[in-house]
Amino acid sequence: STLSGTLTQAGNINIDVATDKTLTYSGAAISLGAYTMTMSGGGRFSNTNNLDLNNASSKLLLNSITLDSASTSADSLGLDVDNNSTITALSVGHITPVSIASGKSLSGAVTVTAGSLKLNETGTLASTIAMSGGTLDSDESSTVSGALSHTADITIDVTTGKTLTYSGAAISIGANTITLSGGGTFSNVNKLVLSDPVSTLKLDGISTVANVSVPVALSTGKLDVDQNSVIQSFLHSGSSRVDILTGKNLSVT
Repeated sequence: STLSGTLTQAGNINIDVATDKTLTYSGAAISLGAYTMTMSGGGRFSNTNNLDLNNASSKLLLNSITLDSASTSADSLGLDVDNNSTITALSVGHITPVSIASGKSLSGAVTVTAGSLKLNETGTLASTIAMSGGTLDSDESSTVSGALSHTADITIDVTTGKTLTYSGAAISIGANTITLSGGGTFSNVNKLVLSDPVSTLKLDGISTVANVSVPVALSTGKLDVDQNSVIQSFLHSGSSRVDILTGKNLSVT
């Protein structure tokens, strides 16, 4: 079916699209306001304009649905993923919790320009993540299986006692800085690569990083250790600078 008129929301609502069916919505962007929108049914909601989380109480609850596009224009309650779902294009520029239930996944593509993408349940973020700023923040032991890329300085924060398992492609730091913080473990199957002479990896509170590689000769780039940290696998075939703050240590196992 097609809905071409404008849909507005003044309370908690549900949009249900049956499996293998598509509801095409070509009306204006939908602002969730201080309410929850639940999307379910197994089908696809094909929206020309975004669903916008624009209020501190905005929440998008996904239960077996494919959604074409969503965005944030304010800090919000974010996304609650109760069953496998997809957002083809999710744009994040604010503090946005993403609560993916254990054993479930969210697929698609996420762009992060600012704020934080906060993983606070134990499910899997299978989306690709393209960051031009902001923080990937893991408050529970979560999994990111999509590829993470970035075009600016970013932070990955993992809470003490928690593990963020990253099984996507190797992350090239390029001419940027990645800061790892939070006190937890970043368990990356593929390497963090200081791939440019000015690449900087800052270990600022992260407990353990699984894989780091330096294949080039660093100039102003460096491994910057501001808190006690462990690198489990450190492949070094270039030349590098390692700055360890007084009183702190770096262990390689």
